[in-house]
Amino acid sequence: YKGEINDHAIQNASCPPWKNCSVHVEGFSPYESRKEMLSIARHARVAALNRNDPHPPRFPMAASGFTFFDRTSAQNFMQLGLLGMVSAHGYPLTFRWNKNKVRPATREEYRQSRTLLIEGPGKMISREKILNILADNLTLNLVDSEEIYVENERTLIRLEFIQVRIQSDK
Repeated sequence: YKGEINDHAIQNASCPPWKNCSVHVEGFSPYESRKEMLSIARHARVAALNRNDPHPPRFPMAASGFTFFDRTSAQNFMQLGLLGMVSAHGYPLTFRWNKNKVRPATREEYRQSRTLLIEGPGKMISREKILNILADNLTLNLVDSEEIYVENERTLIRLEFIQVRIQSDK
């Protein structure tokens, strides 16, 4: 284990297999982005995505761990994958339960989102300013971002992160 040992990691380590909400998917193109990987899981909210880069010759394709908020969503995703109903750019994908088990989200965690929306006066905020402020204090793993101009000279910034849980402090 290369991550932090905290309450979240300890709770997941004791997660029984029948409660596991994490699915491991192999067979992505080496060039597949996190955004493209997330696009195959449209049926339910994804709490976190963990991308594994290819390591040829043994692992020539990329893989990813999809963590869902609840077991039912993970089971539905797994079932679609096992039935061959999910592919990525024509590549066949292999689905199995992730060996790194993740427990279902708590009620408080279930209300959280990987997407942050910030609205303000267009003259004062921008995507770059917000990212610079956040990057001063956090390690950001951004999947996608968008700057939308709305009425009355206001701007809406949408930031989509790789996981719900906050990234580590710098």
